[in-house]
Amino acid sequence: MPHTIKALLFDWGDTVMADDPAKHEPMVTWEEVRLVPYIHPALLQLHKDYTLCIASNARDSNAELMCQALERVHVRHLFRYAYTSSELGAAKPEPLFFSSLLAKIGLSPAECIMIGNDLQKDIAGARAAGIRTIWYCPPGSLVATDGRHLADVIVRSMKELPSAVRLLASKGS
Repeated sequence: MPHTIKALLFDWGDTVMADDPAKHEPMVTWEEVRLVPYIHPALLQLHKDYTLCIASNARDSNAELMCQALERVHVRHLFRYAYTSSELGAAKPEPLFFSSLLAKIGLSPAECIMIGNDLQKDIAGARAAGIRTIWYCPPGSLVATDGRHLADVIVRSMKELPSAVRLLASKGS
């Protein structure tokens, strides 16, 4: 019997929020914080049908600081859950990261889709945990063509995300 997708698990940096690797302080303290292009309308559409969760390896922020940054760009209310590797006791792509996350939100791997920009940490890690995946690979990003098989779906723009989620959700488990 197929499982219904109930939750979308989002990476944070360069999947929801535009990251600046040159900065080494919590994002909430940056002068400017920005969403990645087109993620806001996608989140508005998706949160109506799915539980949204941020699941990040954020080095400089814990979940509380991450949520404060999301508040600055007016999307915090769209996410029911927010966790970083410090709260989960492991970092992506470690299996413990995903098993701890699933335990906290009370769902099985078959009920979730992971959306992220890092092929190894987000996509390979989630796939190894039995979670379906959407790889966000915008034009101009470094593409590991030999790893494309790891993702269930690849989106080049967040404009494509709602239809990619619907596609995966319609496939069942």
